Amino acid sequence: MALTQGRTVKVRIDAKLVREVREVLGARNNREAVELTITIALAIRTPGSAEAAKYSEMLGSDRFRI
Repeated sequence: MALTQGRTVKVRIDAKLVREVREVLGARNNREAVELTITIALAIRTPGSAEAAKYSEMLGSDRFRI
């Protein structure tokens, strides 16, 4: 994460996968779908860790209004 902090990262993700994520998670756009998916993955990666707590807090913020 520190390597990309403050920068935009471009990735290619299968369009069908993004549509599924938008539908399942209720994301408003593709960017939010990808950000939300990555945030959830980071939050559950190591339950109980400080890093997981940080991402869990992000999920509860107004950043993702689902």
